[in-house]
Amino acid sequence: MLKRQGELLFIPTDVIPANATAQKRNGPLVLARGREGNTHRFEGPGLLFAVPNDPATLFVDLPEGGTLVHGDGVNGHASIKFDAGKYQVNLHQEWSAAGNRVVED
Repeated sequence: MLKRQGELLFIPTDVIPANATAQKRNGPLVLARGREGNTHRFEGPGLLFAVPNDPATLFVDLPEGGTLVHGDGVNGHASIKFDAGKYQVNLHQEWSAAGNRVVED
């Protein structure tokens, strides 16, 4: 089942591409930061993978599932529960004369 929170679209997948690289983390698994400094993040165990030369595509591996939180938990999008698994994360892009850019909340 597809899930969306703001500019992030989550697509269940069985495979994380071989060229995706695991990102180091300290604390929550942060997928995106908004203009105001708020974050889209998973609390708890999980890995985040970036794809070279594709800033609008990420992958997450949530071995125990998790809850996606935005903002401070009060101001922002509603939290979303995820089952254990792997997900492709597409960051919404918009066109501009200077080229495509990732949309920020």
